[in-house]
Amino acid sequence: MWTHLKATKNKIKGVTIMGLHIPRYGWYGGPGHSGERRLNDDPNGELWLDPDTGKTVPYYYAPKDSLDAVFKQHDLDYGKAMQYAGAERIARKMVADIKLIYDVCTLNPGDPDYPTDPYSSAYMNGVKLAFEAKWHLMPRELQWSCLQRL
Repeated sequence: MWTHLKATKNKIKGVTIMGLHIPRYGWYGGPGHSGERRLNDDPNGELWLDPDTGKTVPYYYAPKDSLDAVFKQHDLDYGKAMQYAGAERIARKMVADIKLIYDVCTLNPGDPDYPTDPYSSAYMNGVKLAFEAKWHLMPRELQWSCLQRL
């Protein structure tokens, strides 16, 4: 038997970090949004909790399109990075971010799952800008360490 948590309801679903509202995309786009199982399979619905662990069930849904698939892979890469500590964790997360930028930039518009609506296009552009800015704010020695891992 499953229980559930009520998700925060906003006009545009997302998270606020340091006063900046970051909207969600599909099942995987946006901070803290990793395809968790939800009540009635509603992306904005209540979170399901596994009664045995009391935790959410991430990666439950198939990505809605090719952009969402890129976000799912980024979430998986971040999860792997979290197995490490300190500078190694930071470097692995930044490599995942670099890969995200590359993967978003190389999505194929000819792919039948390629998102073509205005929200998706705006989200792709926002993601590229945000993660490129994050990269440029990183110390040069950490940038070099990340590039050596690619």
